[in-house]
Amino acid sequence: MFKTLKSKMTMICIILIMLIAVVGITSIYNITLINAEIESLMINNYKSIDAAYNMMDRIQKQNLDIDTYIFEDIQNGITSYYSHGKEFNDAYYIEKSNVTEPEEFGIVERIGELYRDYEMNFSILQEKMNTKGIKEAREFYYSDIMTNYNKIVDELSNIKKVNEEAMNKSRKNAIDDGENARYIIIIVSAMAIISGCAITNYLINKMLKPLSLLNKSIAEVREGNIGNQVPVTTKDELGDLTIEFNRMNERLQKFEKSTMGKMIKEKNKSLAIIKSIKEPIIVLDKDYRIILINQQCENFFNIQEKVAVNKYFSQVIKEENIFEAVYEVSTHQEIENKIIKIFREEEEYFFNISVNEIEDEEAKIFGYIVVLQDITQLKELDIMKGEFLSTISHEFKTSLTSIMIGTSLLESTKMGGLSEKQKKVVEAIKEDGERLNTLISELITLRKMESNKELYNFSQCNMEDIINASITTVKSLAEDKEVILEWDVEEDLPLINGDRDKLVWVMNNIISNAIKNCNKDDVIAVRGIKQERKIAVTITDTGCGMPPELTDKIFDKYVRLKNGETMPLGFGLGMSIAKEIVEGHNGEIWCTSEVGKGSIFTFVIPMEEGK
Repeated sequence: MFKTLKSKMTMICIILIMLIAVVGITSIYNITLINAEIESLMINNYKSIDAAYNMMDRIQKQNLDIDTYIFEDIQNGITSYYSHGKEFNDAYYIEKSNVTEPEEFGIVERIGELYRDYEMNFSILQEKMNTKGIKEAREFYYSDIMTNYNKIVDELSNIKKVNEEAMNKSRKNAIDDGENARYIIIIVSAMAIISGCAITNYLINKMLKPLSLLNKSIAEVREGNIGNQVPVTTKDELGDLTIEFNRMNERLQKFEKSTMGKMIKEKNKSLAIIKSIKEPIIVLDKDYRIILINQQCENFFNIQEKVAVNKYFSQVIKEENIFEAVYEVSTHQEIENKIIKIFREEEEYFFNISVNEIEDEEAKIFGYIVVLQDITQLKELDIMKGEFLSTISHEFKTSLTSIMIGTSLLESTKMGGLSEKQKKVVEAIKEDGERLNTLISELITLRKMESNKELYNFSQCNMEDIINASITTVKSLAEDKEVILEWDVEEDLPLINGDRDKLVWVMNNIISNAIKNCNKDDVIAVRGIKQERKIAVTITDTGCGMPPELTDKIFDKYVRLKNGETMPLGFGLGMSIAKEIVEGHNGEIWCTSEVGKGSIFTFVIPMEEGK
């Protein structure tokens, strides 16, 4: 009957609805009983008490009316008496029609008889008043009418008492019935809850047992235990799913037998390759836990793979600079040629660190590979190269100084005059000496920047002052070559935080190169402007220019361009140094050019913070 999951779930719902219906019907029945008792309490007895109060009020007013009749106003007393008498009779008949208690009927009958006597006595009082006077009427009032009045009041009090006692009894019964109803509802609800939980738990366990077995088998397959068949215990959708799972499991077992050997072989091959690499390698998961390290890493950091695996990187390797590189990659920050320094046994090692993400087929990152390339020997060679260049530069500079002094002496008249041919030779020697001196100065400057031995002297600078200082320096050079030099600086430029002397050097270098590549009457225009949060300086010339594809190469080391041709080594350090200085100020520098139309050099420096 119940062969599908839908029908089984429907059956469980029907059972729960039936249990809820039982609780509801029980509650409604008990509430109905309580409502009936409350209705009797609030309507019948209350109606009798209200009628008794009304009769009490009217008989009191009638008694006052008699007093008014005797002692004050005969006509008003009679009129008011009969009006209140009518209201008394109305209340009396309400009470007579609403008798609910056994002893109440006799009381109502006595009140009727007493009230008839009361009215008869009032008629006798009127006759005495008319015939014998006020004195006789007053005596009759106190002796007969007041006695009759007190009896009526007592009987009315009895009616109230009987109904109040009945109300209290009904109230107690209602409270008792409410308590009983509460207990009945609690018991029925508890039985319904227990029955519902037991029945639904039994049915759900029975219905989901195949799913539990299936889930357990799936977990075993995930762990690699392939081949276990799940028993089919139902004929519903779960039974069909179990059958399909068994078929799939059987196919996986066959596939594993055919591919497991190949997979193990490939895995071992990959591990062997990683283990054989002569550089330290660390493989991490996405949570920075160590998955694998090679032998070189074990030796260098003095750790064992079996101890390090599944532990966090920072617990095993206490090198913050390596973890920083991994973290930068994991947060999608770029790291280029990052060199780190590590001390081991009082020795200094340099590594070029490389961090690569490991992605699955869906491009989701699940780990990182850290490769530490040992560049200690290269760093030592670089230091030796720097020392060698410093020594050679010093020796060259000493010799060049002597040569320059000699050429200056030869050009003077103190050592005698020179022929025109001799003057040309001396001038050529002087120019070559100046060129070599410039090259050596640039080499020394570049070397200092590469080794970070010379720090920038940052302070508040005004770009207008920097441009004016550079113009003052190169103005004579432009005049000698008859090149027109123009400059224009935007007023009130914000300050920058920079090294004034080095920025002047950058401008001198760019403008000097522009002058060298200009002919007579060419124009060099220098302009300083504000661009958003930066100060931009442009140097535009109308010289020979260069092909656009070469504008990036001029910032490389040892490159000099002339008339669109690449010249051999010996020049080109100036633009490389300029780029180093600008980038050291967190700025940028670039060039646009076209052959025959000149070049435009632009560099930008950030404004001082807060300006």
